[in-house]
Amino acid sequence: MYNIYLEYFIIFCIALFIIGCCGLISKSQNFINIFICMELMTAGCFTVFVILYKITLNYTPYIFSMLILAVNAAEVAVGLSLLLSYHRLCKNIRTEEANSLKEEYISIN
Repeated sequence: MYNIYLEYFIIFCIALFIIGCCGLISKSQNFINIFICMELMTAGCFTVFVILYKITLNYTPYIFSMLILAVNAAEVAVGLSLLLSYHRLCKNIRTEEANSLKEEYISIN
């Protein structure tokens, strides 16, 4: 009976990961949507690590997930700061104009 609940949690983690992948594959027009989809994917992965702890009774998955969580928090902080500076420069957060920003920045300098 205990393993049945673990199977449901694993199915939930796979569903989270697939929803995040579908969000990234779809034509996202917004950087915030891309960040949210990436966070859904990593949440699915972290939950799998917690389930691995329940299965193996070893603390290694917890330590590994905390290490990845710290790196992910730094990644989100850098990404949101870049997004904020991009918004100040272009007054929007659409992904279509991001490639043209590189050409404009090179021509200005």
